[in-house]
Amino acid sequence: TYSDYRFIEIKDILFLKADNNTTEFFMKDKTKIVAFKTLKYFEAILPKTFQRIHQSFMINQNYIARIHLGKSECHLKPLKMRLPFSKSYRKVVSELAATLSSNALT
Repeated sequence: TYSDYRFIEIKDILFLKADNNTTEFFMKDKTKIVAFKTLKYFEAILPKTFQRIHQSFMINQNYIARIHLGKSECHLKPLKMRLPFSKSYRKVVSELAATLSSNALT
């Protein structure tokens, strides 16, 4: 809120989800934090490890377990969740997959 500040570790953020003019942070410990700023705002200030994959989602690439291009899904490690990525962000996700595969066993 405008008079309440909550400090979180960037490394603990799994993904962000847009909800109108608010953004929900989904954390590694399965908690959810709501911020009264747009996803676009956070896209501009978060480090490059966070990638926009959908109009409504930004993902922390450090928690990606799998990218399924055929189903347009990103799978997250700790929560075993699947997040969709849209066609307009397919190039970003393909580049992300190439980067991650160069650093991991495939």
